[in-house]
Amino acid sequence: ETVPPQHILTLEKDPNFQLLQTNTVGLPYTLFFNKDREPWNELKARQAVQLAVDVDTIVKTLYLGTYERAWSPLKPGTFGYDASLEQSIKPDIPKSNRLLDELGWVRGEDGIRAKDGKKLTLRYVDGTPNREKRNDIAVMIQQQLKQIGIAVEVEITKDIRTVVYTNGDYDLYGNSQVNSDPNALYSFYHSYDPKGQASLSRLNDPDVDQWLEQGRVEKDDAKRAELYQQVQQYIIDHAIILPIYVFPYTV
Repeated sequence: ETVPPQHILTLEKDPNFQLLQTNTVGLPYTLFFNKDREPWNELKARQAVQLAVDVDTIVKTLYLGTYERAWSPLKPGTFGYDASLEQSIKPDIPKSNRLLDELGWVRGEDGIRAKDGKKLTLRYVDGTPNREKRNDIAVMIQQQLKQIGIAVEVEITKDIRTVVYTNGDYDLYGNSQVNSDPNALYSFYHSYDPKGQASLSRLNDPDVDQWLEQGRVEKDDAKRAELYQQVQQYIIDHAIILPIYVFPYTV
C-alpha cells in the first residue's frame, strides 16, 4: 500500500501485477493558515498566498498524474462535497502583488517585502520524513512565494505536538484525515475554547459554527449537504486553507 507515484506508473504497465487504486474520502492534504498570527490574520495576506501558490504544478510535478488535485476542505466522494469549487482558484501573480502592496509590504533590495522594519516571512512547519513528498511541497511553495516577496522558512520537526499543537508556532501546517462523514470538518474549523486545544485553522466565525453545529443534527440529507457546502465555500472564499491533493489508496 501507499505505492510511490513513480512505481504506480511502472506497475500499471507490468502485466504481472494488478494495480488497485481508489481515492480516500474525508479531508484532503490541506495546508492550514494560523489565523492567530500576523499578517495571516488578514484576508488579503492569505489571498495573496492562495493566488501565488500553483497547486496544479505542484501536484503534477510531484505525483506524475497519479494523485488528484484538491479544491475543497473535503475530498470528492465525501457526502456534501461541493464540486462547484473545482477550477475556482487560478494562480494570479499580479493580483498577489497588488494585495501585498495594499497591505503596505514593500519589496527590499533582496526581493523580500518588509513593513515597519520587519521582513515578510512565512513559517512553514512539516512533521513527516517526506511522506508522500510533503517536504518537496514545502520547497516548491518556498520557491513560488519568493516571486511575490515572501520569505518562507521551512521547519521539519518530529515534535509536532509541541511546535504546532502546544505552542502554535507555525504560519502554515499540513494535515489530512480519512473520514466518511463531513462532520470531520468540525474539529478543524469550529471555534475553539481558549482554555482548550486550538484548531489548526484558528477559525472563529459564528456563521461557520452554526452551519457545523446544525450539520451534526440535521436529518434531511439535502439540507445537510447544503450546510456543508456553505462551510466549504466560506473556507475557500476566505482563504483559510490551501487544499493540495487527494490521497489515493493503492495496493
